[in-house]
Amino acid sequence: MTCLYSSEIIEIHGKKRLLSTAVDITKRKTAEEKLRIMVEMLDTAPNSIIVHDYDGRFLYANHKTFEIHGYDENEFMSLNLRDIDLPESRSLIEKRMREVNAKGETSFQVSHYRKDGTTVPLEIFLKVVNWADCPAMLSIATDISDRIQAEMERERLIHAIEQAGEVIIITAKDGSIQYVNPAFEKITGYSREEVLGQNPRILKSGQHDEDFYAQLWNTISNGMTWSGRLVNRSKDGALYTEEATISPVKDTAGTIVSYVAVKRDITHELAIKQQLHRAQKMESIGNLAGGIAHDFNNILFPIIGLSEILLEDLPPGSGEWENAEEIFKAGKRGSDLVKQILAFSRQYEHKMMPTRIQNVLKEVIKLSRSTIPTYIGIKQDIQQDCGMVLADPSQIHQIGMNLITNAYHALENTGGTISIKLKQTATQAPESSEMNHRQNAYAVLSISDTGHGMSEELIDKIFDPYFTTKEQGKGTGLGLAVVYGIVKEHGGDIKVHSEIGRGSTFDIYFPLMEKLSSTESTPEIGTYPGGIERILLVDDEETVANLEKQMLERMGYKVTSRLHSVEALEAFRARPSLFDLIITDMSMPNIPGDKLAKKIKSIRSDVPIIICTGFSERIREENFKQMGIEGLLMKPIVKSELAKTVRKVLDEVKSIIQD
Repeated sequence: MTCLYSSEIIEIHGKKRLLSTAVDITKRKTAEEKLRIMVEMLDTAPNSIIVHDYDGRFLYANHKTFEIHGYDENEFMSLNLRDIDLPESRSLIEKRMREVNAKGETSFQVSHYRKDGTTVPLEIFLKVVNWADCPAMLSIATDISDRIQAEMERERLIHAIEQAGEVIIITAKDGSIQYVNPAFEKITGYSREEVLGQNPRILKSGQHDEDFYAQLWNTISNGMTWSGRLVNRSKDGALYTEEATISPVKDTAGTIVSYVAVKRDITHELAIKQQLHRAQKMESIGNLAGGIAHDFNNILFPIIGLSEILLEDLPPGSGEWENAEEIFKAGKRGSDLVKQILAFSRQYEHKMMPTRIQNVLKEVIKLSRSTIPTYIGIKQDIQQDCGMVLADPSQIHQIGMNLITNAYHALENTGGTISIKLKQTATQAPESSEMNHRQNAYAVLSISDTGHGMSEELIDKIFDPYFTTKEQGKGTGLGLAVVYGIVKEHGGDIKVHSEIGRGSTFDIYFPLMEKLSSTESTPEIGTYPGGIERILLVDDEETVANLEKQMLERMGYKVTSRLHSVEALEAFRARPSLFDLIITDMSMPNIPGDKLAKKIKSIRSDVPIIICTGFSERIREENFKQMGIEGLLMKPIVKSELAKTVRKVLDEVKSIIQD
């Protein structure tokens, strides 16, 4: 027992006496000790603990309270609750005070001011207590700054995931889908509700074998990240390629609890790369074609030129004359073939001219028969008197070859027949055609096969660039797109008829010309204009130079020839007034034709220059005059064109001088 003693001297009956009293304070000491222990515990608590009366005066606050609010003990204890409450929070606090009076306790979130004027968010637990035998409020507050920051970051992360263009999938450990973002819905066509709880195998395309998926699963189930490309199938059946990273998600103990996949649709990107690759391939082919064309033109020129000379020298109608004529025609066909190669490589400008499609088809069928196996029949029904169309013969040739090649591929495995028809018709253009409906006559080219045919769905897609149903290596997907473009350029239309198992037919409508005239190439013997002017001729091919010189001299011109551009420049510099005209090849070593022309013009600006070329990126028919060049001759040169061009240029110069 613990007692509190007190003593005092008192008088009793005139005598002083010592009065001692003892009070049992055991309970009070016990209570004080409990309070001391409790205060010590409260001071070490991780939460802010405040005791205040109903007027807001602080009766107690622990050290965490001072730390959170930024005050020392004396400063804080001198404050009132209203000093740290935000004004906008007071109505909420009053409401919670009423609740605590009614229920005995409540909880809520509120912010307090710190000493530096900033605020701190707190989660408050408020309870009515008895403090020093008086009713008071016990407030236990937790600083939730980190929690709010984490929630904000979580919200930002969720917003980012929801807005991301990449597909994000979260699955449980067994692979069942727990979450997909909107990008998944957009790319796959499946809604979130459709796939939750499903396995990602619903996207399998059949493009990967079981070993592929086994290796993927083995990687992630062993705690590693898998990265690679997946070909999947969307809800509508379309295939798409995605670049994927699939990672395991582990808990604090390192146990896999789920998997997250981040995937990017690269279908369009791959298509662009493929198109770029094809474009680069076409550019390489074009460069190769240009080089071949230059050499081939030099080979063809003597064949065409010498046959023309023979036709001049031989008696017309004789056997030798007819042989020379056949050589001339063969050379011209070779020249047209070079133009087709250059057109394919986009290094030759298309020229529209009156054309008989039947003449072009003759060459197409002949070439096709030599390349298509004999077990595939080729039938033809060509109307020989079909009217003429305004067209580029090389492009008509390209249409025929592309369509016959497609028909061959349709019959390659089964055999069958390819039918080629051409007829003149007075019927109107097909329905839905973009052609001029006032036109009442067409040349209709029909190419059909007895192959496997196509569905209506495929027919709607066959003219799309790079769309192909052929196996790898059998087609580029460009053939029909090119055909479609050529037909539209010619003001025509194309219609397709096909049935599964019964083959396909392509009908191409070309508007007929109103005025029909022959386009047959026949030599104009003895009709070449000539002259007596002096010409400097430059060509690094000796055969070509000799033949051109012979042609020009037969026309009466005086010709000085040089095989090297440097020698030609020196000859001109030595006697600039000696020459009335310069004819130079474009493609030559040391100094190309256009640069040679520029150097010559710097010596004598009034001398006319003609450049001969098979192809050139620097000089074309539409820009040679802007370069200060008076004439352009396309190789292989025909004598009639050479004669006309030389005479025209010389006469124009004379006319300018006279004026």
